[in-house]
Amino acid sequence: MVHALQASESYHVSSEVLSSLAETMDGHNFMDTLNRLVTGSAIHAERKAYELQSSIDMLNEVGLNADLTKAAKEKLIELAEVATEHRANGKPADWKEVLNYYHS
Repeated sequence: MVHALQASESYHVSSEVLSSLAETMDGHNFMDTLNRLVTGSAIHAERKAYELQSSIDMLNEVGLNADLTKAAKEKLIELAEVATEHRANGKPADWKEVLNYYHS
């Protein structure tokens, strides 16, 4: 969140970013949001990792430290690797199924 706030302030779009985040977070209860974000990440990890490179570039452009975003990108790359063999089974049921990818 700190990265999002810093970057959005740097580009003078924090109102729009906060409005979008509020819509996402307020629209569902925590467990539904957690499961949606984690299972969605498992399905779209490769694309999301690619997209994070743009975020890293943007943070660097405005002089902000991008280490956390780089770490998130690396975690998504790792998730993409373990999720690939499970994709044929469709969307994971919940966050526990995604964690099980690492142990199968």
